Amino acid sequence: IAVTMLAFAGNSVLTRLALAETAIDPGAFVLLRLASGAAVLVFLTARKNSLSALRGPKRLSAALALSFYMLGFSYAYTKLENGAGALILFGVVQIVMFGVAVFTREPLPRYRVIGASIAFGGLCYLLVPTASLAMDPFAVGLMVLAGLSWGGYSIFGRNAGPSLPATAASFALS
Repeated sequence: IAVTMLAFAGNSVLTRLALAETAIDPGAFVLLRLASGAAVLVFLTARKNSLSALRGPKRLSAALALSFYMLGFSYAYTKLENGAGALILFGVVQIVMFGVAVFTREPLPRYRVIGASIAFGGLCYLLVPTASLAMDPFAVGLMVLAGLSWGGYSIFGRNAGPSLPATAASFALS
C-alpha cells in the first residue's frame, strides 16, 4: 500500500513540476502521457499475445473516464498546490467508490464507512474558504472532475477483464 501511495503522490508532484515552469502546456502534457503510456502498454500486451483482449465491453467508457481524469488533473494543477490537489482528488475518489458501494448494496465494513466519513469531512474542511487558503474555484472543479473520473475508471475496471489489455485499450482509445 505504501508503494502505491508513493506512486500516486509522485504523480501529483511530477505533474505539478512539469506544469509549474510552463515548459509544456497541460493539453500537450496529457497527450504525451497518453501516447507514451499507450505505446508501452500495447507493446507489453502484444508481447503476451493478447492483442485480441484490447477489444471488449466498456472499453470506451473507461477511455472517456481516463481522458477526463487526465485533463481535469493536469489543468487543475496549473492553479492548485500539490497537497490541496491531491487531497481533493483522493477524497472525491474515496467518496465515489463508497457511493457506488452503497448504491449497489455491497456490504460495508465499518472501516469503509469511517474512511468515507473522513474523506467527506476532510473535503468539506479543505474547501471552506479562509483568508489563509484561497483556492481557484475552477481549478477545484477540475480536480473534482478528475476525482469523479478516476473513481469511474476504477469502477469500470472491476469487470474489464485482464488488467494489462484493459489498461492498454483505455490508453490507446484515450
